Amino acid sequence: MGTMGRSSHTNSRAYVVGFICIWLGLLAVGREKMLRDPGTFWHTIVGEDILTTRSLPRTDGYSFTCEGHPWIAQQWLGEIGMAVVHRVAGLDGLLAVAAGIIAMVYGGIGGRLHRAGLRAPVIGILLMLSLAASAFHFFPRPHLGTLVGMYLCYSVLCDVESGHARWSRLLWLPVVMVVWTNVHGGALGGLATILIVLFGWLVRPMDGRSTIMVGVAAVCCIIAVLVNPYGAALPALWLGLMGSKVLPQLMIEHAPLEVMSSDGLMVIVLAGAYLFTLARAWPTNRRVTWLIPLVWLVMTYSRVRHGPLFAITAGIAIADMAPFAKLGGLLELRKLDRAWWGAIAGLRATPCALVLLALLVQRAGLAVPVVGKGWARPPADYWPIETTEALASLARETPGRVRLFNDMLFGGYLIYHAPWLPVYLDDRCELYGDQGLLTYTRACADPAFFEAMAAYENLDAALVIARTTLDAHLASSAGWSRLASDHASSLYVRTRG
Repeated sequence: MGTMGRSSHTNSRAYVVGFICIWLGLLAVGREKMLRDPGTFWHTIVGEDILTTRSLPRTDGYSFTCEGHPWIAQQWLGEIGMAVVHRVAGLDGLLAVAAGIIAMVYGGIGGRLHRAGLRAPVIGILLMLSLAASAFHFFPRPHLGTLVGMYLCYSVLCDVESGHARWSRLLWLPVVMVVWTNVHGGALGGLATILIVLFGWLVRPMDGRSTIMVGVAAVCCIIAVLVNPYGAALPALWLGLMGSKVLPQLMIEHAPLEVMSSDGLMVIVLAGAYLFTLARAWPTNRRVTWLIPLVWLVMTYSRVRHGPLFAITAGIAIADMAPFAKLGGLLELRKLDRAWWGAIAGLRATPCALVLLALLVQRAGLAVPVVGKGWARPPADYWPIETTEALASLARETPGRVRLFNDMLFGGYLIYHAPWLPVYLDDRCELYGDQGLLTYTRACADPAFFEAMAAYENLDAALVIARTTLDAHLASSAGWSRLASDHASSLYVRTRG
């Protein structure tokens, strides 16, 4: 009993250490880098509107091109969570909580690796590979719920198959799936993962009670995806987005992985570590769950957005396979291992307590480096900060409502910083559809088409990314006058004389 207690205590300490290192590291390097996604801004506003009106949106109210068109807040639960945090501590709070969620997931993987008997240097290398393979997706957005959902569901599946958890643990999967469904569409990938594993178990000989438990879990997980305010329309929307042929051309996260990019190389190295471990473990013990990272590896090469799911499943699988692959003795540096853990031997604070403490510090207005108020800083070379101020002046001086053409990247930023101004377009791609997205891309690339569209839409102004084809055209056009510019953007007004 005493040995088990010490082992549990050491594993908990490993998790806490992993969390602290990852959390502080993300906050240190992510004060600008983690605020480079428009979803951070518009998801927060949607959540604020839901809290204010106490109802879920059914039509679009943020653009003038699709105003009144049917639209559902498919990530409503995550958006409410973002709005609550934003009310407490603004963007600083969103950054702290987002980094905390990421750190909890990957710190949890670190704890599992430690429980498997791996030493600190090996754990550190594997965690750095996992984080690097996922880092392009580290933004304060509801999609972080997919990281948590995959970690929880895949951990349960691995623990049940290994015998570390009872079959009844599977009944937690539908509970996770209900929450996950209402937070982010990645629940579709979670459902696929669960069903693949459960089906793999069913094709093997099993006792009657276990077979019933697996069947019940599978059926309940399928039903769980329909437990949402929009019913079957929600998973149908997810499938529609996955079937779009335009998104991969327009959005990096939907595009195939570039093998020679930094992200691609990290995925390759992590895949090598996973396949090496699988090759060593498979001859002695074969499990269905160990093959799941292969599925997500293939999916990652088709769409880079699946990279974090591969990284999470690969990390958990490596921890599960390690005792059979005998990885514990491959890179055993006992002195460094003792120094790693001994340095924080007295630490007992929990990750949740640390995140809450950071929120309290931010709420109190204390400008503490890394965790305090004012640390989060949207990058001025990425967002139209100065031109948005000029846009506000233009709106005050213009009778009626300004009809603004904006770059897709800036849509979410404007919804947050200029809520009084309906946008032309943002990254709610399901709202605008493939045709709307194609119209936008053509307008950005073809000045003649843009001018025809501007006349048809009766545009008053245009906010475009600096130093692009459209920026050069507007700068030289007699029909447009530059009102303001900054490092990221240029604002033009249409001359009607």
